Amino acid sequence: MRQRKKRRFTLLFVPLLLCFSFSLLSCGKKPTGKIVGREVRVSYDFDNFPFTKEDEEGNATGFEVELIEAIAKREGFSVRFLPKNQSTLEPSVIAGTSDMAIGGLVEEKTEKRVDFSKSYQEMQLAFLLSRKNSGLFTEAVQDGAKEDRILEALRGKRIYVKEGSFAAAFLEERRENYGYFLTVVQTNEDFREALEGDADAICDFSPALTDIMKLHREFRLVPFPKEEELSFIVGHGQNQEILRAFARGLRKMQEDGSFESLRGKYKSYFPEEKK
Repeated sequence: MRQRKKRRFTLLFVPLLLCFSFSLLSCGKKPTGKIVGREVRVSYDFDNFPFTKEDEEGNATGFEVELIEAIAKREGFSVRFLPKNQSTLEPSVIAGTSDMAIGGLVEEKTEKRVDFSKSYQEMQLAFLLSRKNSGLFTEAVQDGAKEDRILEALRGKRIYVKEGSFAAAFLEERRENYGYFLTVVQTNEDFREALEGDADAICDFSPALTDIMKLHREFRLVPFPKEEELSFIVGHGQNQEILRAFARGLRKMQEDGSFESLRGKYKSYFPEEKK
């Protein structure tokens, strides 16, 4: 009789132990699963138009915002947008305070803490020159706009970049070799103020600088021979179903022409796609 009671206790205890262990695990990061019916928290750069921007009423706007909304509608999930500085986008998905981040982000092959979506387009870096330096790259551009000639023309100049941006990382790696000075700011509004102040130039992706130039025609935009794949990001190993849904939705939009229609709304910012 005692052995039967002991066996019965063991049979009851093991399932309870498994349930308890599972409940502890569920207190950690939210497990990934099906995408349909889920609310996805998307962090975005609040001042990086035409990619992403928070408007005066606190709503998320921009090409990437409309893109993820269109894909969400197709794939059956909803989106909650969280405005942030660009420098805090990647940390937010690593820490799990957001599920995905968008805002003119580049696929970095060496970054192991995040996973990247399928790229939706290549984008080119550019410099926006202040009035006093509008002729800065004249000789370099005439020489075929080679990367080293343009960077050499920056020697002794002060260049403004946005914290956490690809432009900031790219120019910082080459700063000592080419002898220019970097100042890091947080927003595109800071860029506008810098061009009226001590900045010789600012550097970012061409569409963002084009938006600034629309209000300041006196500034000069100079393309830089450096293109990168733009992607959305999630924490490494997390939210893979979101990446799969993005890839499916993007493919459907490209096939039925709705992606090109969306690009058409922003054609004054984005270059023509390469054939």
